[in-house]
Amino acid sequence: MVGIGAYVFLVLPEASIDISLQQKPWEFHNTLVASITDAKLPLQVFTETKNLQLSFPASGNKNVSRKAHGILSVCNAYNSSPQPLVATTRFSTPNNIIFRLDIGITVPGATIVSGKIQPNCINAQVTADKPGAESNIPPVTKWLIPGFKNSPKYDGFYAVSDKAMTGGIVGGAKVPVAADIAKAKVDARARIKEVLDAAFKVKVPSGIVTVNDSKSTSSSFVIIKEAVIDATDASGNAQYFIEARDERVALREADVKAVIIEKAGGELGADYELADSHLELRLTGKSRDARGAVNSANIAVDFTG
Repeated sequence: MVGIGAYVFLVLPEASIDISLQQKPWEFHNTLVASITDAKLPLQVFTETKNLQLSFPASGNKNVSRKAHGILSVCNAYNSSPQPLVATTRFSTPNNIIFRLDIGITVPGATIVSGKIQPNCINAQVTADKPGAESNIPPVTKWLIPGFKNSPKYDGFYAVSDKAMTGGIVGGAKVPVAADIAKAKVDARARIKEVLDAAFKVKVPSGIVTVNDSKSTSSSFVIIKEAVIDATDASGNAQYFIEARDERVALREADVKAVIIEKAGGELGADYELADSHLELRLTGKSRDARGAVNSANIAVDFTG
């Protein structure tokens, strides 16, 4: 709504001024171009990457042979030199249950403070040497490296597991079938979009309006990785991993209204101000630079007031 016009009554010797505003409906339906270099309508771009792991029930059954797996914190309390360890390096519990490194690592050197050694550690994924439930063990306070036995390094290098080793089985187990995976995929994609939307709500400052895509789904939504972890837990649940990225173009609401006021002034004259109004913005197109970054956007504006 736009208020315009004024009239004045002047009576001497006393002056009395009455101002009456007339309300006039006014609408603006057009496309504006915003860019990151535009002083009047500067474009802002926010990007987020998130991942999640969704648990889902597996309805199939199959005889399987799986090895337990988990995480070790491998520590150097020997000297200040880094120590490489190749893939398949063995780690042993006090009762001789063996796990092996999935990939090679380099354990950082210990820190020497006032002549005393302070261990430094690195996390590493390990898998049991043999399949079966006997390797599903609780946390262990000290793992040793059999390959260092009969050398000073045997006591200087060790590992700790803060969580249980899981997944070992020989025999019947729940496994996800195609229908389970298809449903998990749909659920995971919907959930990751919710996670991204929530992240943008936190990230975008007050006074900045993100512009919705005119399409039903954001054209900037990209799935980076998704995978099924079909090794089920004790409840018969598998895992679906997904990682995705999205971006939002945004404008300062005050900047948009300033442009609209300027447009209204050209049509209605100088004596006006915006009253109650409804503003809706929709993204209809984006341009990117040579690096793929958004540098401008077409914004459909619907203003009624």
